[in-house]
This record gives sequence, C-alpha cells and structure tokens, in this order.
Amino acid sequence: MKNRSRQHGVGLVEVMVAVLLLSFAVVGASSMILHAEKISIGSHYRAIATDIAVELSERMRSNLPALEDHDGSDETIGGSYVSSTASTCDIPPTAYCSIAATKTSSLVADCTPAQMALFDMWQLRCTNGVNHLPGGALNVECSSYATEAGLIDACAMRQINVQWQASGDTSPSEVVIPFLPAPTNES
Repeated sequence: MKNRSRQHGVGLVEVMVAVLLLSFAVVGASSMILHAEKISIGSHYRAIATDIAVELSERMRSNLPALEDHDGSDETIGGSYVSSTASTCDIPPTAYCSIAATKTSSLVADCTPAQMALFDMWQLRCTNGVNHLPGGALNVECSSYATEAGLIDACAMRQINVQWQASGDTSPSEVVIPFLPAPTNES
C-alpha cells in the first residue's frame, strides 16, 4: 500500500472558512443597501416637504392681504395663514376657493383673502400635500424681524414649517423656509 501524503481537493474546514467570510461580506453589503434605502426615503420626504413649503410661500406671496392683521385682535396676529394652523382635514373650508381650469363647479366661491388662506392651508395639509408625509404637519409661525431702521416687527417674517416622522426615526425631521413679504411702497 502506498501512503498518500498529498491531498487533492478542498477540505471541509477550508469550505467553512470561505462560507464564513462570504457571509460577512453579504451581511455588510446588505446593511449598506438598507442604509442607502433609508437615506433615499429620507431624501424623498425632504423633497416633498420642500415642495409643500415653496408652494405655500408662493400662495402667501400671491395673497398678501391675508398676512395682515386687519381686526387688531391677538387671534389674527400674523394674518390668516398663522391663525389657520389649527384647521383639521375632517371638515373642508366652507368656501372652496380653487378649481381646475378644465372643470366647472357650483362649489367655487369668490373668496376673501382670509378664506383663501384657510383654503390654501387646508389644501396643502389635506388633499395634495402634507398627507403624503408620515406624521406630516404644516404650520406657519411668526418670527421677529429687525427692519433697516432698527425697529423690531413681531410678525414681519413668517416661518413655514413642514414636519414629518418616518418609521424608525427617533425625532421628527423638518423643512423650515423663512417668508418675508416684499415691502410695500406706500406714499
């Protein structure tokens, strides 16, 4: 009988080590893929929130009378956009202030600036805006602004806040856009 000292092929230990190394590589790659997916979803939500905030700022700029405090009461300081932040999606506004150019409806109303502000906030919260974000919220807040003359106006600037909280996040994410209406040149 001949004693064979040379081994041909791969032993079981070598195969087990190779499988172990391959499993570490697969786990590492899958965790990178999951992390990239989470970042991608976060970027998607941030893009939606930014679009909503920009849309609201454009609507506010086209409805400047709604930003004024017409009655002098504390409830409307900052205008209708700030005071309308407590509206809900359960009840649509009484005045439906918008309609697509191709449709006609008896629901369309001639709206005051305050009604338009309520409608804008309702529409961006409930029909085609924040409802696309998990735990989404849309608010407009007053913030102080120092004028060129050094005077402080308590609500000259507004901040548009869009918040959301994706699953697995410990704290909400938000997009904040400052809104400063163009100064009026009244003589």
